[in-house]
Amino acid sequence: MPKVSVITPCYNGERFLGDTIQSILAQTFRDFELIVVDDGSTDGTQDVLRTLEGDPDTVVKFHEHNQGKGAAVRTGLQHVAHRDLGHDNSSKSGWASTHPDDRPGSRRAPRRHVAVRVCR
Repeated sequence: MPKVSVITPCYNGERFLGDTIQSILAQTFRDFELIVVDDGSTDGTQDVLRTLEGDPDTVVKFHEHNQGKGAAVRTGLQHVAHRDLGHDNSSKSGWASTHPDDRPGSRRAPRRHVAVRVCR
């Protein structure tokens, strides 16, 4: 069982999702699972996520329709394997955001080293 579960909700993030996932998976701390929840994306986000299916350290879930970021986080919480949780608050953390309210013109480049918030 991994020590930490990291939840990453996403919606129409095809352009940035690969960078987000790469950043999370490149962390030096390796004892975690990644849970990515697509919130009914209408772009190629689901195609990006399908490349992760079958990875034993990654859980991918899909909402049929957009329900909002909170619903995606709650779906992720239903699938955590550990009580310690890291949440990719993509619109504020500096990770490549997949939040629909972020505008490409204002997007900052993803950080190379990212701190993970852990809640107990």
